[in-house]
Amino acid sequence: GGGWPVVVAMVEEFLGIRIDHIAQLETDALGRVIDELGGLQVYSRAAFSAGGTDFVEGTNNLDGATTSVFTSADPVDDAGQTRTRNQRAVVRALVQGLKSGGLVKDPNKGAAVLGHFASGIQHNAELSTGELVKITNRLRTLQTDDIAVVTVPTKSRREEDGTVIIDFDPEAVPALKNALASNDLADFFRYLVSLGY
Repeated sequence: GGGWPVVVAMVEEFLGIRIDHIAQLETDALGRVIDELGGLQVYSRAAFSAGGTDFVEGTNNLDGATTSVFTSADPVDDAGQTRTRNQRAVVRALVQGLKSGGLVKDPNKGAAVLGHFASGIQHNAELSTGELVKITNRLRTLQTDDIAVVTVPTKSRREEDGTVIIDFDPEAVPALKNALASNDLADFFRYLVSLGY
């Protein structure tokens, strides 16, 4: 019930990293951004159907509406692990789409994308237009291999009443904290694979 300040304090203490800015984009606004970009190519580990849409194992071409279905569906009874993995895949594809969407060469398209972001974003007061420009300029220099979307390692289980219980993995979380502090995510990812993630 404490909102962003409490979440930020917990993450900073738990992972040992500093969070400078918070931005939360509403689903409808995200859908408009994706449509303006011409859709996203998003990888799915498994084929499934949800919300009247069939998703294939492999690359799926998603628009704003199908992205919403893809990221909210729980196609496998694995206590949300597949849904979380799909959400990470969309974030990676979105960053890549923003980089390769021709926004610099087409000012009208760039303005439209920024307008969609502006219409549905909530953020901390310090995330000014100037700060957003700095972040955007840094995004333009990123290569595909530079983008890593990490979910804190957890073990999920579903109770008999349907409730999902998520426990932080006591072995993997300290390794994540160390990897974030040292920027050695490659070793951390190999370690996660060794643990079965």
